[in-house]
Amino acid sequence: MGRRLRIKSKTDGSMDLAAMLVDEIRRVAFQGSLAHRVCRHFDSPAGTPLAAACPNCTRDGNRWVHLRSCWTCGAVGCCDSSRGRHARSHYEETGHPVIRSIEPGEAWAWCFVDRAYLSLRRQRTTGGGIASGSLRGGRDARVHDEGQAATRIRELTERVLTEPGSIDVAVRRAAAVGEALPPPLGGYVQKVRDHAYRVLDEDVDALLGAGYSEQQVFELTQAAAFGAGLVRLEAALAALGPEV
Repeated sequence: MGRRLRIKSKTDGSMDLAAMLVDEIRRVAFQGSLAHRVCRHFDSPAGTPLAAACPNCTRDGNRWVHLRSCWTCGAVGCCDSSRGRHARSHYEETGHPVIRSIEPGEAWAWCFVDRAYLSLRRQRTTGGGIASGSLRGGRDARVHDEGQAATRIRELTERVLTEPGSIDVAVRRAAAVGEALPPPLGGYVQKVRDHAYRVLDEDVDALLGAGYSEQQVFELTQAAAFGAGLVRLEAALAALGPEV
């Protein structure tokens, strides 16, 4: 038997780099920066989601892209990439500040008031909020957060998703997290994310024919592949469990 690869569990003080990368990508996409912000609106446990679908989209006969649940009351609504944007509408109507993703495998929340992306892998701070910048509570958080690996992760994320390029930063961010993009970008990005091996010269030619440069197509492809690859890595490590 060959030597088995050991992957430490998330409870033993090791840092889940794949999960951190995914968090950093979402943070940039949502906040527009890598700034680690603190939300002070977590004053109770998350409300249980009241539905497994977006009730308003179901009523109107529309499809949704992703589902969100209100932290305060559990009301379910669709994301901002969906036509209805019902999760945001719920916040605007009720003032409930925090939503969380209820998509399988995702563990994050967003505070509309503080404009803070929050990984639910983090622990609560002593002040009652959730610190969006700490991986663990106490000393371990500072040690891990200041580690060389964490620094490299943020540098890589910043280069791909925040530095100026030939294609708009917002487009790169959307491609990385799988948010909706208008045609012909949307179809191409989805293909790169889901079935990269099926991308043909014709797909690239379609973008070039629409007026995008080769450099823009490269940056778009890089962002989509970067985001999709990290999501898959996170899922793979979670499936492997503590030891494989």
